Amino acid sequence: MKITKQIKKLIILLILTISIVFLSIDSKAFANSPDDTLEVYFTLNGNTEISREDFIENIVYEDYITLELMLKPTGNTSMPISAIGFVMDDNDLFKSISTITLTKEKLPVPPFTEQEIWNAQASSSYNNPGLIFNIIRSIAGDFSIPGEGYKIADVMFELNETNVPDNQAFSLRYDDFGAQSFVYNSDGSNVILSPFVIGDPDSGPDASLSSLKVESESTTYLNLTNDIKEDPFIHDVIVSYADSKIENGITITASPKKAGADVQINGTKSFYTTGDIITIEVTDGPETKTYKIKITVTDPND
Repeated sequence: MKITKQIKKLIILLILTISIVFLSIDSKAFANSPDDTLEVYFTLNGNTEISREDFIENIVYEDYITLELMLKPTGNTSMPISAIGFVMDDNDLFKSISTITLTKEKLPVPPFTEQEIWNAQASSSYNNPGLIFNIIRSIAGDFSIPGEGYKIADVMFELNETNVPDNQAFSLRYDDFGAQSFVYNSDGSNVILSPFVIGDPDSGPDASLSSLKVESESTTYLNLTNDIKEDPFIHDVIVSYADSKIENGITITASPKKAGADVQINGTKSFYTTGDIITIEVTDGPETKTYKIKITVTDPND
Protein backbone atom coordinates (compact mmCIF):
# COMPACT_ATOMS: atom_id res chain seq x y z
CA MET A 1 0.00 0.00 0.00
CA LYS A 2 2.82 2.38 0.89
CA ILE A 3 4.54 1.60 -2.40
CA THR A 4 1.32 2.38 -4.28
CA LYS A 5 1.03 5.78 -2.60
CA GLN A 6 4.64 6.57 -3.41
CA ILE A 7 4.11 5.56 -7.03
CA LYS A 8 1.04 7.84 -7.22
CA LYS A 9 3.08 10.73 -5.83
CA LEU A 10 5.83 10.10 -8.38
CA ILE A 11 3.30 10.01 -11.22
CA ILE A 12 1.79 13.33 -10.07
CA LEU A 13 5.24 14.93 -9.82
CA LEU A 14 6.10 13.60 -13.27
CA ILE A 15 2.93 15.10 -14.77
CA LEU A 16 3.61 18.47 -13.14
CA THR A 17 7.21 18.43 -14.40
CA ILE A 18 6.10 17.64 -17.95
CA SER A 19 3.50 20.44 -17.73
CA ILE A 20 6.08 22.99 -16.63
CA VAL A 21 8.47 21.97 -19.42
CA PHE A 22 5.65 22.12 -21.96
CA LEU A 23 4.62 25.62 -20.86
CA SER A 24 8.19 26.91 -20.92
CA ILE A 25 8.61 26.08 -24.62
CA ASP A 26 7.52 28.69 -27.11
CA SER A 27 6.65 26.25 -29.87
CA LYS A 28 6.14 28.69 -32.73
CA ALA A 29 7.51 32.04 -33.79
CA PHE A 30 4.87 34.39 -35.13
CA ALA A 31 5.53 37.34 -37.40
CA ASN A 32 2.58 39.60 -38.05
CA SER A 33 2.25 41.07 -41.52
CA PRO A 34 2.82 44.82 -42.04
CA ASP A 35 -0.95 45.24 -42.42
CA ASP A 36 -1.78 43.71 -39.02
CA THR A 37 -3.07 46.32 -36.60
CA LEU A 38 -4.00 45.92 -32.96
CA GLU A 39 -6.53 48.14 -31.18
CA VAL A 40 -6.22 48.89 -27.46
CA TYR A 41 -9.24 50.40 -25.71
CA PHE A 42 -11.29 50.58 -22.50
CA THR A 43 -14.98 49.79 -22.08
CA LEU A 44 -17.48 50.35 -19.28
CA ASN A 45 -19.74 47.32 -18.80
CA GLY A 46 -18.82 46.29 -22.34
CA ASN A 47 -19.78 49.64 -23.87
CA THR A 48 -17.64 52.21 -25.67
CA GLU A 49 -20.41 54.81 -25.95
CA ILE A 50 -20.71 56.24 -22.43
CA SER A 51 -22.61 59.27 -21.19
CA ARG A 52 -21.57 61.31 -18.19
CA GLU A 53 -24.59 59.93 -16.34
CA ASP A 54 -23.55 56.33 -17.13
CA PHE A 55 -20.07 57.02 -15.85
CA ILE A 56 -21.25 58.58 -12.59
CA GLU A 57 -23.74 55.74 -11.94
CA ASN A 58 -20.89 53.22 -12.03
CA ILE A 59 -18.67 55.03 -9.52
CA VAL A 60 -18.29 52.99 -6.31
CA TYR A 61 -16.88 53.84 -2.89
CA GLU A 62 -17.38 57.52 -3.78
CA ASP A 63 -14.39 57.84 -6.11
CA TYR A 64 -13.56 54.52 -7.81
CA ILE A 65 -14.63 53.01 -11.12
CA THR A 66 -13.76 49.78 -12.96
CA LEU A 67 -13.14 49.72 -16.72
CA GLU A 68 -12.39 46.72 -18.93
CA LEU A 69 -9.04 46.80 -20.75
CA MET A 70 -9.58 45.31 -24.21
CA LEU A 71 -7.43 44.20 -27.17
CA LYS A 72 -8.75 43.57 -30.66
CA PRO A 73 -7.20 42.93 -34.08
CA THR A 74 -8.78 45.43 -36.47
CA GLY A 75 -8.87 42.83 -39.23
CA ASN A 76 -11.13 40.59 -37.10
CA THR A 77 -8.69 37.73 -37.44
CA SER A 78 -6.81 36.03 -34.64
CA MET A 79 -3.47 37.69 -33.89
CA PRO A 80 -0.53 36.46 -31.77
CA ILE A 81 0.71 38.82 -29.07
CA SER A 82 2.80 38.60 -25.93
CA ALA A 83 3.14 42.21 -24.74
CA ILE A 84 1.61 45.66 -25.04
CA GLY A 85 2.67 48.96 -23.50
CA PHE A 86 0.87 52.30 -23.41
CA VAL A 87 0.22 55.41 -21.31
CA MET A 88 -3.06 57.09 -20.42
CA ASP A 89 -2.19 60.76 -20.74
CA ASP A 90 -2.26 62.90 -17.62
CA ASN A 91 -5.74 64.30 -16.98
CA ASP A 92 -7.94 65.75 -14.24
CA LEU A 93 -10.24 62.73 -13.82
CA PHE A 94 -8.22 59.51 -13.58
CA LYS A 95 -6.07 60.00 -10.51
CA SER A 96 -4.36 56.62 -10.15
CA ILE A 97 -4.69 52.88 -10.78
CA SER A 98 -6.05 51.11 -7.70
CA THR A 99 -6.18 47.42 -8.71
CA ILE A 100 -5.88 45.27 -11.83
CA THR A 101 -7.82 41.98 -11.93
CA LEU A 102 -6.42 39.88 -14.75
CA THR A 103 -8.39 37.51 -16.94
CA LYS A 104 -7.71 33.83 -16.28
CA GLU A 105 -7.37 31.07 -18.86
CA LYS A 106 -7.55 27.30 -18.39
CA LEU A 107 -4.21 25.62 -19.02
CA PRO A 108 -4.20 23.24 -22.03
CA VAL A 109 -2.14 20.65 -20.10
CA PRO A 110 -2.39 19.04 -16.66
CA PRO A 111 -3.37 20.12 -14.09
CA PHE A 112 -5.81 22.05 -16.39
CA THR A 113 -6.34 24.76 -13.78
CA GLU A 114 -7.27 28.36 -14.51
CA GLN A 115 -4.33 30.73 -14.27
CA GLU A 116 -3.56 34.35 -15.01
CA ILE A 117 -1.70 34.26 -18.31
CA TRP A 118 -0.87 37.98 -18.20
CA ASN A 119 1.33 39.99 -15.91
CA ALA A 120 0.18 43.62 -15.75
CA GLN A 121 2.28 46.37 -14.28
CA ALA A 122 0.84 49.84 -13.81
CA SER A 123 2.48 52.95 -12.43
CA SER A 124 2.97 56.67 -12.84
CA SER A 125 6.15 58.63 -13.43
CA TYR A 126 7.30 62.23 -13.21
CA ASN A 127 9.40 61.65 -16.32
CA ASN A 128 6.45 60.20 -18.24
CA PRO A 129 3.29 61.96 -17.01
CA GLY A 130 0.18 59.82 -17.05
CA LEU A 131 -0.75 56.29 -16.01
CA ILE A 132 1.63 53.68 -17.43
CA PHE A 133 0.46 50.20 -18.46
CA ASN A 134 2.89 47.40 -19.25
CA ILE A 135 1.22 44.04 -19.94
CA ILE A 136 3.25 40.92 -20.66
CA ARG A 137 2.16 37.32 -21.16
CA SER A 138 3.42 35.49 -18.08
CA ILE A 139 2.99 31.91 -19.34
CA ALA A 140 5.02 30.76 -22.31
CA GLY A 141 3.32 29.33 -25.36
CA ASP A 142 1.25 30.61 -28.22
CA PHE A 143 -1.66 32.88 -27.43
CA SER A 144 -3.70 34.74 -29.99
CA ILE A 145 -6.07 37.64 -29.50
CA PRO A 146 -9.39 36.50 -31.02
CA GLY A 147 -10.93 38.58 -33.79
CA GLU A 148 -13.96 39.55 -31.72
CA GLY A 149 -11.74 41.12 -29.03
CA TYR A 150 -10.40 39.99 -25.69
CA LYS A 151 -10.56 41.37 -22.16
CA ILE A 152 -7.09 41.49 -20.63
CA ALA A 153 -8.19 42.78 -17.23
CA ASP A 154 -10.60 44.77 -15.13
CA VAL A 155 -8.85 47.98 -14.10
CA MET A 156 -10.09 49.91 -11.06
CA PHE A 157 -9.19 53.60 -11.17
CA GLU A 158 -9.20 56.11 -8.36
CA LEU A 159 -10.92 59.27 -9.55
CA ASN A 160 -11.10 62.95 -8.87
CA GLU A 161 -14.87 62.55 -8.77
CA THR A 162 -15.60 66.27 -8.83
CA ASN A 163 -13.90 66.46 -12.25
CA VAL A 164 -16.17 64.09 -14.19
CA PRO A 165 -16.52 65.97 -17.50
CA ASP A 166 -19.24 66.02 -20.09
CA ASN A 167 -17.99 65.46 -23.62
CA GLN A 168 -14.28 64.62 -23.28
CA ALA A 169 -11.88 62.05 -24.71
CA PHE A 170 -9.06 60.64 -22.57
CA SER A 171 -6.21 59.74 -24.88
CA LEU A 172 -3.88 56.75 -24.77
CA ARG A 173 -0.30 57.10 -25.96
CA TYR A 174 1.87 54.39 -27.50
CA ASP A 175 5.02 53.37 -25.65
CA ASP A 176 7.20 50.49 -26.80
CA PHE A 177 7.93 48.48 -23.67
CA GLY A 178 8.99 45.57 -25.86
CA ALA A 179 7.23 42.55 -27.33
CA GLN A 180 8.07 39.08 -28.54
CA SER A 181 5.38 37.94 -30.95
CA PHE A 182 3.48 41.00 -32.09
CA VAL A 183 5.92 43.20 -34.01
CA TYR A 184 5.44 46.91 -33.41
CA ASN A 185 6.38 49.50 -35.98
CA SER A 186 8.96 51.81 -34.48
CA ASP A 187 6.47 54.67 -34.44
CA GLY A 188 3.59 52.55 -33.14
CA SER A 189 1.64 53.09 -36.36
CA ASN A 190 0.25 49.54 -36.30
CA VAL A 191 -1.14 50.00 -32.78
CA ILE A 192 -4.43 51.89 -32.51
CA LEU A 193 -4.86 53.43 -29.08
CA SER A 194 -8.51 54.44 -28.96
CA PRO A 195 -9.34 57.14 -26.41
CA PHE A 196 -11.81 56.48 -23.61
CA VAL A 197 -14.69 58.82 -24.36
CA ILE A 198 -17.35 60.28 -22.08
CA GLY A 199 -20.21 61.88 -24.01
CA ASP A 200 -19.41 63.52 -27.35
CA PRO A 201 -16.09 65.39 -27.39
CA ASP A 202 -17.04 67.07 -30.68
CA SER A 203 -20.24 68.61 -29.30
CA GLY A 204 -18.58 71.74 -27.88
CA PRO A 205 -15.79 74.07 -29.02
CA ASP A 206 -12.23 72.81 -28.63
CA ALA A 207 -9.27 74.84 -29.89
CA SER A 208 -6.64 72.47 -28.47
CA LEU A 209 -3.81 70.94 -30.46
CA SER A 210 -3.38 67.18 -30.63
CA SER A 211 0.15 67.42 -32.06
CA LEU A 212 2.87 70.00 -32.69
CA LYS A 213 6.02 69.17 -34.63
CA VAL A 214 9.19 70.95 -35.73
CA GLU A 215 11.39 68.87 -38.00
CA SER A 216 13.86 68.86 -40.84
CA GLU A 217 14.40 66.16 -43.40
CA SER A 218 16.68 64.25 -41.03
CA THR A 219 15.91 65.53 -37.51
CA THR A 220 12.82 65.90 -35.33
CA TYR A 221 13.36 68.90 -33.06
CA LEU A 222 9.95 68.97 -31.37
CA ASN A 223 7.23 66.30 -31.26
CA LEU A 224 4.42 67.04 -28.81
CA THR A 225 1.09 65.22 -28.44
CA ASN A 226 -1.88 66.13 -26.24
CA ASP A 227 -1.97 68.63 -23.37
CA ILE A 228 0.30 71.02 -25.30
CA LYS A 229 1.00 74.19 -23.33
CA GLU A 230 -0.44 77.45 -24.61
CA ASP A 231 0.70 81.07 -24.62
CA PRO A 232 2.25 82.64 -22.52
CA PHE A 233 4.35 79.44 -22.42
CA ILE A 234 6.86 79.37 -25.29
CA HIS A 235 8.19 76.08 -26.67
CA ASP A 236 11.95 76.59 -27.13
CA VAL A 237 13.36 74.68 -30.09
CA ILE A 238 17.06 74.42 -30.89
CA VAL A 239 17.77 73.70 -34.58
CA SER A 240 21.07 73.02 -36.29
CA TYR A 241 22.85 75.76 -38.19
CA ALA A 242 22.96 73.49 -41.26
CA ASP A 243 19.19 72.99 -41.31
CA SER A 244 18.55 76.71 -40.77
CA LYS A 245 20.48 77.48 -43.95
CA ILE A 246 18.50 75.10 -46.15
CA GLU A 247 15.64 76.89 -47.89
CA ASN A 248 12.39 75.63 -46.37
CA GLY A 249 14.52 73.08 -44.56
CA ILE A 250 12.51 73.28 -41.35
CA THR A 251 8.86 72.25 -41.32
CA ILE A 252 6.31 73.15 -38.64
CA THR A 253 3.06 71.19 -38.47
CA ALA A 254 0.17 71.52 -36.02
CA SER A 255 -2.96 69.33 -35.85
CA PRO A 256 -6.13 70.23 -33.92
CA LYS A 257 -7.82 67.82 -31.52
CA LYS A 258 -11.19 68.56 -33.02
CA ALA A 259 -11.79 67.95 -36.69
CA GLY A 260 -12.86 71.15 -38.41
CA ALA A 261 -11.02 73.53 -36.08
CA ASP A 262 -9.09 76.20 -38.00
CA VAL A 263 -5.28 76.26 -37.58
CA GLN A 264 -3.18 79.25 -38.66
CA ILE A 265 0.64 79.12 -38.44
CA ASN A 266 2.20 82.59 -38.54
CA GLY A 267 5.85 83.59 -38.69
CA THR A 268 7.24 80.73 -40.75
CA LYS A 269 10.33 81.51 -42.86
CA SER A 270 12.41 79.96 -45.58
CA PHE A 271 15.50 80.50 -43.39
CA TYR A 272 15.47 80.79 -39.60
CA THR A 273 17.68 82.75 -37.19
CA THR A 274 17.92 82.79 -33.41
CA GLY A 275 15.01 84.60 -31.81
CA ASP A 276 12.44 83.87 -34.52
CA ILE A 277 8.99 83.20 -33.05
CA ILE A 278 6.27 81.18 -34.75
CA THR A 279 2.70 81.63 -33.54
CA ILE A 280 0.00 78.99 -34.00
CA GLU A 281 -3.61 80.08 -33.58
CA VAL A 282 -6.36 77.46 -33.32
CA THR A 283 -9.98 78.57 -33.57
CA ASP A 284 -13.13 76.54 -33.06
CA GLY A 285 -16.26 78.67 -33.00
CA PRO A 286 -15.95 81.19 -30.16
CA GLU A 287 -12.81 79.58 -28.72
CA THR A 288 -9.27 80.50 -29.75
CA LYS A 289 -5.99 79.19 -28.35
CA THR A 290 -2.49 80.42 -29.15
CA TYR A 291 0.75 78.45 -29.09
CA LYS A 292 4.27 79.80 -29.59
CA ILE A 293 7.59 78.35 -30.73
CA LYS A 294 10.91 80.18 -30.29
CA ILE A 295 13.79 79.19 -32.55
CA THR A 296 17.42 79.07 -31.45
CA VAL A 297 20.03 78.23 -34.09
CA THR A 298 23.21 76.45 -33.04
CA ASP A 299 26.67 77.91 -33.66
CA PRO A 300 28.08 77.05 -37.11
CA ASN A 301 30.95 75.19 -35.42
CA ASP A 302 28.67 72.94 -33.32
